[in-house]
Amino acid sequence: MTFTTVGVYAQNDFKASDRLTLNLGLRYEPQTRYKEKFGRESAIRNILTDAQATLGPLFKNNTLDNVSPRLGFAWDVRGNGKTAVRGAAARLYDLGNLATPLVQAVAGTPPFSSLSRVNNAPFTVPFVLPAEGSPQALRIIDYNLAAPNMWHYNVAVERELIANMALTVTYAGSRGVNLIRTAEGNPRRPSQTLADGRPFWTGQEPRVSPYWNTIELKVADSKSQYHSLQLRLNQRLSRGLQFQNSLTWASARDNYSGFSNTDFGGAEGQTSDNPFDRDHDWAPMPTDVRLSYRANLVYRVPDVFTPGSVAGALFNTWQVATIVQATSGQPFTPGLTTNRSRSGQLGGQAGLDRPDLIPGVRPADVTKGVSRGCGNIKAGTPVGTADLWFDPCAFTIPQIGTLGNAPRNGFLLPGYSRFD
Repeated sequence: MTFTTVGVYAQNDFKASDRLTLNLGLRYEPQTRYKEKFGRESAIRNILTDAQATLGPLFKNNTLDNVSPRLGFAWDVRGNGKTAVRGAAARLYDLGNLATPLVQAVAGTPPFSSLSRVNNAPFTVPFVLPAEGSPQALRIIDYNLAAPNMWHYNVAVERELIANMALTVTYAGSRGVNLIRTAEGNPRRPSQTLADGRPFWTGQEPRVSPYWNTIELKVADSKSQYHSLQLRLNQRLSRGLQFQNSLTWASARDNYSGFSNTDFGGAEGQTSDNPFDRDHDWAPMPTDVRLSYRANLVYRVPDVFTPGSVAGALFNTWQVATIVQATSGQPFTPGLTTNRSRSGQLGGQAGLDRPDLIPGVRPADVTKGVSRGCGNIKAGTPVGTADLWFDPCAFTIPQIGTLGNAPRNGFLLPGYSRFD
């Protein structure tokens, strides 16, 4: 695939007053549509009505409206250079981000490629392909794919405390829209809804479109939010000492914003277990780290011997340095190894369905306290240790045909710390 990106921008800094400086900017950065080297391009333009692919672009050019405004300011509050307020906001677009979807589409978009899935079929030697005319599985990109973009904003207050030491308090946030995810583009609608609100599948429900089997669809319909409070205390070099301390308290949430499991290191399934309820998956991102602390310090030991002497060469100009890192754990999602719900999501992939939490168990209980006991694990065994950092006895297998109630990313991995 080939494409060309062109970016143009205008920017201007001007002083609104002696103590206030503004930065205004505007960027426009479109790209040409992706083109296959030999012109072998096609798309399913409407999954519900198209019984075959249409030759032409894989999807519409979604970058022609990529207009990015920028705004920044710096304010010297008292005019003495000791207290400053700074802020910025910008709309940012993501370009050239479809390597994985394009590779997958090559293997699953007719008529130039073909993909078939056979579930629960008897294995024979030699292997027999599905009969001609049976619905074909697809791996495609949404023809009306929106352009992923993000609003980023921050405001910081910096104050000089004493000579060479300053404290900075910052709020930084972002809001992502039209983020690309993997979805089941041709789901099976559940045949009924249980009294507790969970959908129920028999496994025989027809898919939304009768023309195709399961469809691995790359679609831009996800969103994200990030909020953080950042504290930083800096000491510039003074009397041989300099240090920096920074603490971030943050929250990052989304409803899936990755192409595949590898985007999050296999920390969760690549798509929702319920394609009919997007709010069901609004939860912490796999990369959500609530607390993060960093510190570094360098101290130059005072010279005690005459410079130029043998003792001075050996014992003068020494430094002591240290780096400290500490973060809280990232969230994870438990998964089942079978499609117990019978939803047929992405061909019934293992790992998409989730287990049930035992009644009375809260997500926080899974990684702290003591185990409830099951199998070879004795009741009362401490949880959250190197030997048993989560309690598998807190989960149970859900009723066949239903989705488990374990929440997405509702459980925490261990934290991490390092001292050099």
